[in-house]
Amino acid sequence: DLVAELYATPMNDGPMADELNRRGVPSGTGRPWESEGVEKLRDELGLPGLHLPPPASPPPERREDGLYSVRGVAKATGANQETIRRWVRAGLLVPKEGGGHGCTMWFDIPDEQLTALTKRRNSAAHGRKRRV
Repeated sequence: DLVAELYATPMNDGPMADELNRRGVPSGTGRPWESEGVEKLRDELGLPGLHLPPPASPPPERREDGLYSVRGVAKATGANQETIRRWVRAGLLVPKEGGGHGCTMWFDIPDEQLTALTKRRNSAAHGRKRRV
């Protein structure tokens, strides 16, 4: 079972949810995995929870598969990380993976969308807000 295999590599429920999503493993609800779902599955399998400290370093700006972290989108667009989170809340950006409590959000953003977000950020910096 994949969860037991991943459990052999010590990780908290949030990073485990990210890994299950990265591997394309469907959750029982058909929605992306979140830490709460991993916790419930662990409980059903009788696996105790791991309470590891958070990683000492932030996630990379961009993964090998091309997905951007919040920090990566911020760097690529010239916006700050809180602006990126605001764009997510407003529906301008939708994470492809993660986003649950304690889970890193990962974004699949084509170059055209990065360009549009950069223009939006530049317009907002000059007092003119435009929708992407």
